Amino acid sequence: MTRSARYIVLHETEYTPCGVPVSLAQHLLHLMPRALPWQTVEKAELTVDPDLARIQQGEDVFGNPVAWMALDTPHDGLLVRAESRVTVLGRTLPKAEESPSWESVREIFHYHSGARDADSLDAQRYLYSSPRAPRDARLAAFAALAFKPETPLLAGVQALMEIIYKTFTFDAKATEVSTPVFEVLERRRGVCQDFAHLMIAALRSVGLP
Repeated sequence: MTRSARYIVLHETEYTPCGVPVSLAQHLLHLMPRALPWQTVEKAELTVDPDLARIQQGEDVFGNPVAWMALDTPHDGLLVRAESRVTVLGRTLPKAEESPSWESVREIFHYHSGARDADSLDAQRYLYSSPRAPRDARLAAFAALAFKPETPLLAGVQALMEIIYKTFTFDAKATEVSTPVFEVLERRRGVCQDFAHLMIAALRSVGLP
């Protein structure tokens, strides 16, 4: 029997202006869970205080639920509350050692003439540099600590994650939102966002989306 778990998720974000009321505000909210084959969304509700906002629901380019919120009435504080109820089904995860070698997966994303399947086309867009997760030889050298020749893909990903977990220090004061991954790599300190960007950038740098 497939096991399942039900969750009630509450998230609150509060803004407090610095003594001057805000006359116009626009926000992009990523607070609602996504319906998936293994995840059923039973409830997803946004409430805003003061209740003056115009909210438009939609999806981003990746299919995730988003909400665009606009307030054009002066306000001296804002509280956004999201309440969700979801049921998550248990899944059997693939065994890391049985996954294909990372080199064979990298080869899929080299240029080849001819048609590509939908999954590889979808993954292709995660291969290239972005402002927070660039591609660079220094990052490739870091990834090489985990991706030895013929290492199974998922085993390499697990090993890279463990290197970051064991050799980097969580330090909430070490970085800011704009801190580049190269500084995180050099200082070996940061927060969850920094470590996620570092891992994504390292994988991209060895040709893995």
